[in-house]
Amino acid sequence: MAIGRRGRMVADWLPQVFGRLRSSDGGTALFLAGIAMAALVGFTALAVDGGYIYLRHTELQDLADAAALSAARQLAATPGSTSSKQSAAFQAALECVQRNGFVTSDVSGFSFDVSRGDEQGRLSLTFPSPETEARVSISLDTKTFFAKVLSMDKAPIGVSATAEVLTYDGESGETDLIPLAYWQDGYEVGERVDMTLTPGEGVKGNYGWLSLGSTSMFRHYIKSGYPGAIHVGDKVETNTGVNNGQVKQAMASRLSGCVHGCTMTPAQNITDPCSRVAVVPMVSGFEDSCGKSTVTVIGFLKIFIESYDPHSKVLSAWVLGKAAGPSGFTGTQALALRSARLK
Repeated sequence: MAIGRRGRMVADWLPQVFGRLRSSDGGTALFLAGIAMAALVGFTALAVDGGYIYLRHTELQDLADAAALSAARQLAATPGSTSSKQSAAFQAALECVQRNGFVTSDVSGFSFDVSRGDEQGRLSLTFPSPETEARVSISLDTKTFFAKVLSMDKAPIGVSATAEVLTYDGESGETDLIPLAYWQDGYEVGERVDMTLTPGEGVKGNYGWLSLGSTSMFRHYIKSGYPGAIHVGDKVETNTGVNNGQVKQAMASRLSGCVHGCTMTPAQNITDPCSRVAVVPMVSGFEDSCGKSTVTVIGFLKIFIESYDPHSKVLSAWVLGKAAGPSGFTGTQALALRSARLK
């Protein structure tokens, strides 16, 4: 096959180039070392910076979830005009961000700058439905480490979350219901109870949780409430496949979402709405369960979550009273009737 004049020139030139490289071991070694170093830096940047960016994205998403829930709860709790509700919701979102370790500045309308260390960004709050939905969008330029060598000093991250107000529909049990079974013998209003959420309480294969709705939404049900309907007398299954990491994150979100620093000691001081207030089903038959079992709902209990220890898996809570419906509710009994959930 004829290769032509230009092809013969290239064929004659390549052996000369490789010959020169072979004649200069130092040059070849330096050349190859440069290629190897570039590849090493690239893979290191991908591993270290990629892992850090993923972690920051997860943390930022949790922050967006918490801020959106705080804003939606405040929408539900604030009386008056739409502008008053939205202003209060914005303030709740702002305070939520501050409680989670971010510095806020340059407030303009329903948005503000956020920063932590040398990472900076901006949060915006919008209302897809003026009085029933709050959407939080956060953009943040997170720092890089090894990627600086490749002239990438910052990596942009963007997250968003939308929460909607829940209202009592007259039929569907309780709002802000979390899939945690209260199966202990009796209770007293105003007492502090410790619920050990492990299978070491004589209940084989169960951790104190119930299987409500979609299993993939378990964490969200703990964080923002189960949106479905359950009633006294219903048969529900126990949840044996509990991920403690999901419980830890959801409980941390509830605790950090408390806007007014509510407490039960030395005096009861709870401001409506409060993310620490939840409703749990009281059930019978739990102590006899073994593995995936069915228990019976016998009532609903309103609690104030004081703390959750992810190591011992102990949930400490105060009993606020029995939850049965909106009519005649006073004081702390009305706290869980207005709530929100993530969409």
